[in-house]
Formats: sequence, C-alpha cells, structure tokens
Amino acid sequence: MPLPVPHCPRCLQQLQPSSPVCTGCLLTLAELDRALGPDEVLLDRIHDGAACIDARARAAIDAAFSAWESRFPGFTTAIYAGSLPPQMNARTFGMWLLNRAALPFAGPTIPNDCGLLFILDPHGGEFAVVVGYALEPWLPPPVLDAMLASVRPHLERARWKSAVTSVISQLSKHLAKAASVPGRYLPADSSDSPPPHLPRLRRHSPRPAQTEPQPPTSHGL
Repeated sequence: MPLPVPHCPRCLQQLQPSSPVCTGCLLTLAELDRALGPDEVLLDRIHDGAACIDARARAAIDAAFSAWESRFPGFTTAIYAGSLPPQMNARTFGMWLLNRAALPFAGPTIPNDCGLLFILDPHGGEFAVVVGYALEPWLPPPVLDAMLASVRPHLERARWKSAVTSVISQLSKHLAKAASVPGRYLPADSSDSPPPHLPRLRRHSPRPAQTEPQPPTSHGL
C-alpha cells in the first residue's frame, strides 16, 4: 500500500517520491543547500535566536514537548525562533532545517523523518509547523493550516507560548483520534488502509534516556 506523498513546502503541490524536484515550482533540496548550506546544523530543542521566549514560556513549551513525546514515543519536536533567510517562507526554511538538523535531545534512534518542528519569526510575522515524512500522512498541510489559523489571536498579541502549546494540544488530540480510529483521519488521496507510521500511544510512561546524537536522516525533497 503506497503512502501518501509529501507536499512541497513552497507551493504545497504533492511531491513524487522518485523525483528530487517539485514539478510545480521546481524546488529542490539542492537549491536550498546552495542558499543555506549542506552541512549538518546543531539544533537545540528550544532555539531562541530571536530572544522572544522568556524563562517561564520556555519551561511551559518544554513541558508540552515532553508530554507530547511521552504520549507518542518514537517522535520528537523542537522550535526554532529567529529571523528567516531573505525571500524564504517559514515552511520552506523549516523543511531545509528539518533535513539538515542534528537533534541531540532526540537520541540516535529517532530519525528526522519523525520530527515535528515549529518555525517562529516574530519580527517577520511568520509561524509554521513542519513535519517529517513519517508524520505527514497524519498531519497533511490542511490539518496543520487549520491548527495554525486557530492560534492567530495569540500570534497577533505576541503570545508565543500560548500559540505553541495550543497547537501541541490540538496535535495530541488529533493523533490520538487517528490512532484510535485508523483511516478516519487519513488524507483524501490515501487508500483505506492506514500507513505503517501510525503514531503509537503511550500514557504515563517515562521518556527513554537520552543518548549521544548520530547524523540525522534526510526526508522530503
């Protein structure tokens, strides 16, 4: 059973798994590497280059991330808060970063394909959520866009912590329902059978011990 194909972060057209280029806008990972660099980037769980997340908000976001990862073992999440490169939207930059990031907090057994990355540019007014290929069948762009639209009042008031924790809460509810009712939350272009990357629910279990990071696995283009 073929998995639903991923979407281009720039034009949102579906990507063909065998093709390294988007047929809609001609975006390639190589193009982004030329603009941003092909090297591995060390990314903290909460990267605040914009200095917009205070200690209280950091603690709340970290707790929300920990709860989400405990409920859905095998997946990880992070946030990048900072300025975006010129002429690049948050989704496109996030796709490149999720491909190139080393995530030491995730441990060596969780590939970047299982990543969930928030991109926040408070000065440019951009906020996005980028997911790895293992999550995209359950969190396609329309689902993520609806969640982002619901937190617009928080973003307009610079309540970054509330925006992030609200989206995480919605993601948790959505994936829990998807795990409980296979097929109900699949995209329209998928088959009736659920893909093999269905998130596994785990409640009231400790997080696995962190280990030394290994080179990440690329996904997408």
